[in-house]
Amino acid sequence: MNVKVTDLVRMEIAKMRRSQILLVGIIALALCPALQYGTHQITAAQEPFAMADLFRSVIWGNVQMFLPISFVMIGGFVISRETSDDTLKSLLTVPVSYPMLLTGKLMAVGLLSVAFGLYSCAVTLVTGCAAGLEWGSAAELAGSCAQNIAVSVITYGVTMPLIVLFGGRPGAYLGGSIAAFFCGYSILFFKNGVLRSVYPFLAAFALVGFDTAEFNGAKVNADIGFSMLSMAVVWIAAVLLVVSARPPERRQRRSARIGTGRARS
Repeated sequence: MNVKVTDLVRMEIAKMRRSQILLVGIIALALCPALQYGTHQITAAQEPFAMADLFRSVIWGNVQMFLPISFVMIGGFVISRETSDDTLKSLLTVPVSYPMLLTGKLMAVGLLSVAFGLYSCAVTLVTGCAAGLEWGSAAELAGSCAQNIAVSVITYGVTMPLIVLFGGRPGAYLGGSIAAFFCGYSILFFKNGVLRSVYPFLAAFALVGFDTAEFNGAKVNADIGFSMLSMAVVWIAAVLLVVSARPPERRQRRSARIGTGRARS
């Protein structure tokens, strides 16, 4: 029986649709526009605030907090549940290699990142309409939606190494989501210099043409070349992690053999 990556992707999408873990991203992305609008009303209610402003705030909030946490938690869960549900042994006898299995899962979450981008656009529009914000021009609105979708996909790419690292250890995806939160929150502190361009989460902004000066006080524009190089390094690291990954049970057996050998010596 020949199993293709596309078969694994379809299987994973079907499994995710039945999983409540998706509620993490659904609720988080729904809260982001309301939180950003509420923050503006509290801190700067006298300043103009249109639909485009809400979209910029949502893009910033998503990359800083909501998307990294959602992707690492969901991605780590769909990887680790094969071990916790004791289904990994059956999958590996199909036969399908563990790196191929990881590839199918990561591609499924990659498609989810597109869906999350579209969903974020929808809830932002609904929030803006409920708040009575001015829509602006159609071109401006389309550009904001395109940025929102693009930054969702790129942010997923940034979090892939974290997903593979923490997803390969049963239950560790919760710790991975905490690590993702700190990684995303750190974009507040890189305002100048090379780190402004190479820090992966800020590089995601640069690649979609998003100016972060309004939110973290950056004094200089990011260098697109450095940002592209940073993203390439992240993606290469993710590929290497997938290729070199081994099933958790195999790592446990190896650790047990090493421990036995040491005990005998």
